[in-house]
Amino acid sequence: MIIKMNQKFLKYIIPSVIASILSGIYVIVDGFFIGQVLGDNGLAAINISWPITSFIQTFGLAIGISSGIYITSLKAKGKIKEEENVLGMTLVIFVVLSIFLSLLCFFLLPILLPLLGADNITYNYAYDYIKIILLGSIFQIFGLGLIPLLRNIGYVKIACFAMITSSLINFIGDYLFIYVFDMGLQGVAFASVLGQAASMLIGLCVLLKHSKRRYHFNLQIILNLFKMSLAPYILNFSYAILLIITNLVCKKHGGNEAIACYTLLSYILYIINMTASGCGDGIQPLISNYHALQMTKEKKSILVKTLSFSFILISLMVIVMYLYHPALADLYNLSDLATMFYETGIIFYLIGFLLVSIIRVGCCYLYACQDVKKANLLVIIDPLFLAPLSLFILSYYLHVQGIWLSFLCTQIILLLLTLLLIYLSFKEEKYV
Repeated sequence: MIIKMNQKFLKYIIPSVIASILSGIYVIVDGFFIGQVLGDNGLAAINISWPITSFIQTFGLAIGISSGIYITSLKAKGKIKEEENVLGMTLVIFVVLSIFLSLLCFFLLPILLPLLGADNITYNYAYDYIKIILLGSIFQIFGLGLIPLLRNIGYVKIACFAMITSSLINFIGDYLFIYVFDMGLQGVAFASVLGQAASMLIGLCVLLKHSKRRYHFNLQIILNLFKMSLAPYILNFSYAILLIITNLVCKKHGGNEAIACYTLLSYILYIINMTASGCGDGIQPLISNYHALQMTKEKKSILVKTLSFSFILISLMVIVMYLYHPALADLYNLSDLATMFYETGIIFYLIGFLLVSIIRVGCCYLYACQDVKKANLLVIIDPLFLAPLSLFILSYYLHVQGIWLSFLCTQIILLLLTLLLIYLSFKEEKYV
């Protein structure tokens, strides 16, 4: 039984982690090309406009995760027709959301960019990037949303292949559009859209072959999917919320150089978040299945293994990042002032990354168990309370250094809260 469980564990977690790391790496590669060509202002512009991209992408990701868990639960109960209907409604939601969100953001763009921190220097850079992203929003939503859906219905390797293909196309596109065709941030956006389009095409081909298309419009399923997607949406978009707040504080205390430094730190944080989330997302089908079958012992075993796996993996990444962090500043072409900010900030972030490895997996676990209240509490309290409070207080007294220290302080509190919520979740199950 233990050997069988280990095989299942590795089967789900390894492809998910590999795909997530590669997805994180292509974001770092984006930053490398931007920094080399456009310097501090280009890095600042991409960080300022990123929350709009994340706003759109996260809808697809959250619906995809929710749909996958919904389908896994129905499959465990033998409800095949309902499973097909959830799949159909998910695709309908993707299409409607992509049209609505792109039109909404286009209309609000002249207002949003200045609110997010764009000045006379960075506004045009940011606008060039985000208008291409909005035109390709359907690829962004489908490309990211179909990955967790494929993983949860059993196509783990294909989901991994789709993410790897997307990353490779993005990497090649960055080089061609920036260095060969000299398209600047528009080229970065084109490369991103093409990468997600490839992921969408792979996902749809598999789903159309998998599905018998025995579904009809069901408003209740749509409402259920939106309800279930709240926690994963906030979990993933919280990164963008913190990005907005931190960009504005950086602008106040250190100008575009501080934002450029934070851009590099946030890129590194992104790959750490992706790695930890890859661990958590990878075992979501197992956790959801064990939860539906009330197999508490097996569920607890998988959680412990995943937490250990995530912590060890990210610890190794932290060591490598510490050894080579000066090279990253050179690769991103940071100015002298931005590099000075970076040398202090990276230490606080590297320590905080170790805690992120536990927090992300814990939140994914609570959501997979459909413990929505606890998952929502964990993800909402971070961007809406803990992070802004520590950021404003510490930056007021310590200025730019306080910005970096606030990240570590927030992760310490979140770690304690995560462990408490997991403990309460197990305790409550004993009385059910």
